[in-house]
Amino acid sequence: MHFYTFTSRMADRERYKEILKSHKLRVTDCRMEVLAFFHLETKTLSQSDLEHQFAKRYDPVTLYRTLNSFFEAGLIHK
Repeated sequence: MHFYTFTSRMADRERYKEILKSHKLRVTDCRMEVLAFFHLETKTLSQSDLEHQFAKRYDPVTLYRTLNSFFEAGLIHK
């Protein structure tokens, strides 16, 4: 089981912050964690994958909005 928290390497945290800022997205804990999850996974991910991974931390609406903001910014595709 993967458990992603932001005690990961500082260089990764800074890179994720820069990615979000360069796409004109606010840096939030949820966005940082979801971006790390996408970065570290090797398979295609769905919203249900994210809901399963982050069920205890974020509600489905927050995850949907995060995915939608990533899509609109061009970070992910459907």
